[in-house]
Amino acid sequence: MVKGLGNNTMIYSWMRNRNTLEFLGILEEMNNPDFKVTNSRPLKVKQD
Repeated sequence: MVKGLGNNTMIYSWMRNRNTLEFLGILEEMNNPDFKVTNSRPLKVKQD
């Protein structure tokens, strides 16, 4: 699957995933005492 995509395309697609962004935000909160949640850009969630 990955062989068909360029490395940049795979990483770009992964970084656009909402779950990935939430995971990275939680990981940063847990491991970086200087991380300010209020300074991070909030995720836009579509409301149905």
